[in-house]
Amino acid sequence: MVTDVASFPVAGKEANKSVPPRLRYGLFDDVRFTGALMRRYWTSSRWPAAWALTMLLALALVGSIFATRLLILGQASVAGGLASRHPAAFYHGVLLNLGGLVLTMGGIALNSYACQLIEIRWRARLTGDYLDRWLSDRRYHSIEMGGAIENLEQRVQEDTMLAARTTLSLLSSLAQAIGTILVLGTVLWSGSDTVPFALGALVIAIPHMMFWTAIVYALVTSVLIHFVGRSLSRFTIRQQRYEAEFRLGLVRVRDAAEQIAFYRGEADERRRLDAQFALVRGNWGSLIVRSFRQAIIQNILAWCGQMLPFFIGAGAYFQGRMTFGRLTELNATFGIFALQITWFVQSYAQIADWRANIERLRQLEAVLAAPRISGISYRSGGGALLARDLELRLPDGAPLLRLASMDVARGDRLLVKGQSGIGKSMLMRALAGLWPFGSGTIVWPSGSAMFLPQKTYVPSGSLEAALAYPAPAGAYRDEELVRVLCAVRLPHLATQLRDDQDWDRILSPGEQQRLSAARALLSRPDFLFLDEATSALDPELERELYTTLIEWLPDTAIVSVAHRPALAMFHNRVLDLSLSATPHAGAVPVPA
Repeated sequence: MVTDVASFPVAGKEANKSVPPRLRYGLFDDVRFTGALMRRYWTSSRWPAAWALTMLLALALVGSIFATRLLILGQASVAGGLASRHPAAFYHGVLLNLGGLVLTMGGIALNSYACQLIEIRWRARLTGDYLDRWLSDRRYHSIEMGGAIENLEQRVQEDTMLAARTTLSLLSSLAQAIGTILVLGTVLWSGSDTVPFALGALVIAIPHMMFWTAIVYALVTSVLIHFVGRSLSRFTIRQQRYEAEFRLGLVRVRDAAEQIAFYRGEADERRRLDAQFALVRGNWGSLIVRSFRQAIIQNILAWCGQMLPFFIGAGAYFQGRMTFGRLTELNATFGIFALQITWFVQSYAQIADWRANIERLRQLEAVLAAPRISGISYRSGGGALLARDLELRLPDGAPLLRLASMDVARGDRLLVKGQSGIGKSMLMRALAGLWPFGSGTIVWPSGSAMFLPQKTYVPSGSLEAALAYPAPAGAYRDEELVRVLCAVRLPHLATQLRDDQDWDRILSPGEQQRLSAARALLSRPDFLFLDEATSALDPELERELYTTLIEWLPDTAIVSVAHRPALAMFHNRVLDLSLSATPHAGAVPVPA
């Protein structure tokens, strides 16, 4: 990677280990958090379009409520016309039903159109925000290194989509429920009679009996469903986590297919995947049981809701004080009115899904917002790279490496050596600002730096894009690309610059390392760091590559981490980390 060394991190980095892996919040906390997510879109620079679509959605909801009233009136007119053998009333009801149906279909289409537009625009706003924060200041690396959160990619891709979709669906249905309650509640209030009840000699008259019965029925239904289905949210969140972990296990097998095949590790991978799927299956069984209990209660209560209005209105109907059409209208109104009052419990499953998505996004927010703190102080200035009193530690705090001083000026060629595990690669990570565990000071001069790791990253796309990385494709002329490919002994790729293939799998490790060196020849950094970046090459090709780097980049400081003694001839200084336990360790000249 090429980096402007003047932009290297200032003190304030960490691996986000302090963020708890799973957070628990109440429903109102989830509502407040969702409101904060909504403000990012509805108060953004695109707020006019956001509010225009919101008004369009409100218009669709008003039309749906009006359509519901038309359908109820039409049903009552049809029933009354049939009961009284009155053709005009029957056909009038048919026309009302037809109008309600057209209005309903139009409302559904308009609602779907507005919701989908809002969903993709809101999701785009959230996704862009998360990508900016994840990729800025190399936070993606510290999150991955610290293991602060699992399945981050799923949260950015899937949970933003589902959170936007379920939130809009719930808000839309809640608004429709409130509007329907207000409209149909007045119908029940004005249309229901006073019903007397005799308790011995005491007669109690309850006015607007059907209205109050609907209220009590809805409240009893809500309480019953709440106690039966309140654990759905917890098991839904757990199910999503188990599904994500199982999917990640499958991805790991795919990514490490060749290594697993060499080891013949299929049986062990199968055991691991079986164990992960067992969690999926077991939790799914718990979800089935709870959903089944809730479905039984809901069906019983739904039957009661259909019969209660007939029982209450039967007396007035048999006494001739109410027509059959009016009784039908009140029955339909009662059912829809009570159903809307029980919106919360009827939406239990969807609320559980919404809370699960919001919980996962909240964890993502916590990780992205966590401060990144490091004991290593990074500063800019001077004409050379300086490291002073550098002490590197493992994540658990155990000491790893102490380095009193290190100086690298432009044009220097420094070889870093030492036995395996002493901390050579960690030193490279610390210089790049990628290792937060330690203390000391690192001073970077102005200029650019490029780090070539042992395992080369080859992005998907054309060979031209892979060669120019991290610059965009087209940053270099074809003649330059062909020239550097020939310089690193990859001339056979010169005719494939525009080929879009999976180069990460096509190129061998040695070819990938040579491709990485070609990037250095193209970008010409002021400081070049090679961390075992030629380990996959044979000694002769390795010598040729170093010779090419020195000839093409005479003013570039080269810092190499390597085990092969033959590379010492390409460097004028050596830093032996085996001696770095002493407080005065540093770079010494290469012996003649």
